[in-house]
Amino acid sequence: MSVLNNEEAASALGISPNTLKRWRHLGKGPSYIKLGDAKQAGVVYESGDIDAWKADRKFASTSAATVSYPGSVDELNLNSRRNTGRDKIVGLQPTNPESLSYPEGA
Repeated sequence: MSVLNNEEAASALGISPNTLKRWRHLGKGPSYIKLGDAKQAGVVYESGDIDAWKADRKFASTSAATVSYPGSVDELNLNSRRNTGRDKIVGLQPTNPESLSYPEGA
C-alpha cells in the first residue's frame, strides 16, 4: 500500500493542504500516520485509508447525506457567554451584534 504526504493526500481528496491540516487538528478527515513523537513530526496517509474515508462519504442523494461528522456545526460546544446579556456561540458571532433583532427579554 502506498503512502501519501499531506500535499498528495489533499490532492487525492480535492482539497487544499491547509484544509487537510486543519481537519487533522479538528479530528476530521482520514486516518493518518504520525512520523515521530515531536509536535512538528510529519504525517503520511495510506492510500487505502483515503479511499475508505471517501467511500464512507458516498451518497445517492442529498437527503441521504445526514451523517454528522466530528467538528461539524451541530457538534460544536455551544457554551454561551453572557457578557452582553445575550447568548453567543463562540466563533460564530456577527461583526455587529447590535444590528440583529432579539426577542423581548433576551
